[in-house]
Amino acid sequence: MASAINTADEWLATRAVRLIVPGEGHWVILKEMLIAGRVQGPVTSDAQLAALTIEYGGVLHTNDRDFERFPGLRWLNPLA
Repeated sequence: MASAINTADEWLATRAVRLIVPGEGHWVILKEMLIAGRVQGPVTSDAQLAALTIEYGGVLHTNDRDFERFPGLRWLNPLA
């Protein structure tokens, strides 16, 4: 755990890395992801990641195909 914490501290100390937080429109986007994605249980955290990615205009890099369920989400499988 100490090694993981040190690595995260190093990343956060760089200028290229920043923490993102939900903005004012986040709830509207998250509701859409929850409803359109027919989210239940553990997939709720996927909806949260999808909403943050959409809110910030990003592209989510994942090999988890569950993210196909979220309309408007741009995602890329880096292993494909």
